Amino acid sequence: MGKLYHTEMLPRSDTDGHCNNTCHSDYGYFYLSDFHAWRRLLIRGIAGGVLIAGAIILLMMLL
Repeated sequence: MGKLYHTEMLPRSDTDGHCNNTCHSDYGYFYLSDFHAWRRLLIRGIAGGVLIAGAIILLMMLL
């Protein structure tokens, strides 16, 4: 999945399809790491929102 995404988004030389994890020094790696960082941030944001909503519901119950 990640390799397909990497080669689709940033087409490189012909050797790109044949290399393994050692070729992760080009822009594709940084693009993918940015993508994962955004996804992690989104998950953290959703989790934070759920926690805040839970706290508000708890406060409403207590009051």
